[in-house]
Amino acid sequence: KASAEGKDLLIDFTGSDWCGWCIKLKSEVFDQEAFKTAAPKIFVLVELDYPQQKPQSDAIKAQNQKLQGEFGIEGFPTIYLTDAQGRPYARTGYQAGGPEKYLEHLAELQKTRAERDELFAKAEKAEGVDKARALDEVLAFMASKEVSVKAYQGVIDEIMTLDAENKAGLKSKYEASKALAEIESTLMGGNFDEAITKIDAFVGTEGLAGEQKQRALFLKAVAFHNKGDKAATVEGLKAALYAARDGEKSEEIRQAIQQLGG
Repeated sequence: KASAEGKDLLIDFTGSDWCGWCIKLKSEVFDQEAFKTAAPKIFVLVELDYPQQKPQSDAIKAQNQKLQGEFGIEGFPTIYLTDAQGRPYARTGYQAGGPEKYLEHLAELQKTRAERDELFAKAEKAEGVDKARALDEVLAFMASKEVSVKAYQGVIDEIMTLDAENKAGLKSKYEASKALAEIESTLMGGNFDEAITKIDAFVGTEGLAGEQKQRALFLKAVAFHNKGDKAATVEGLKAALYAARDGEKSEEIRQAIQQLGG
């Protein structure tokens, strides 16, 4: 529908029957006539619901769980703006001020897509490994906007094909990202011992270092925490911190160690 109508998607990840901020956003913005009149002219509106009491079919639950993983949803409400291909370019949530102010906020976020598309256009002018680097720049830009790049799988596949010999180190980078995603899926599925086994194999990958190693060791600590092993959790967190002391998750890890008395 978005492709046919030349529109973007506005995806609302919500907990309609339990999330206070979700309910507030819906009543203050989405249910207001000003929003209902203006927003559909720009976006195809999509609601993905994660209720606690409202019944849903198994198919809807499976669909929503898959999309939650692809978009890296950790809290509600989360609002994603995507192009018609479903590639996200902006993320937001509740904003006070009513429908008019929210529409202004969305218009500002759409400028990010223009910046992204300029980078895509630059990449299209390049070839081979240079194009791989340019496409990686697109994904780095999206990550800097706190946007999940998992939905850019087609771009990732192209980067890996263009850098098939790993001359730019991009093939190994995205292979590691894929492995981490599989580990996260295993962990979310409650298979903690299997996740730990996968992490140990991943951490042993030749040349692995920095934030990807930190992320893996952090997930190992999470697995031990879910198993109720406090000592192993603290040990895992310390190993994760050591892997990248200035990494993106380092401060979160330090706080976790402190909270656990480590």
